[in-house]
Amino acid sequence: MREYLKWFIQRIIIPVSWFASSVYITRLAVNNVHIEFVLGALVLVIYAVVVDFPKSKNKS
Repeated sequence: MREYLKWFIQRIIIPVSWFASSVYITRLAVNNVHIEFVLGALVLVIYAVVVDFPKSKNKS
């Protein structure tokens, strides 16, 4: 459980919050970036899950 929590924070929370802050700063100059934010955050999450989701230690 701790391994998954550590992975979730490092691979999901930190990149998505960083991305959200950059989109927020950009939004001050550009309107209607909500769709771009959602798509970008979704890509970050999918990439993190596909590339390095923690493997289970119980291999059969």
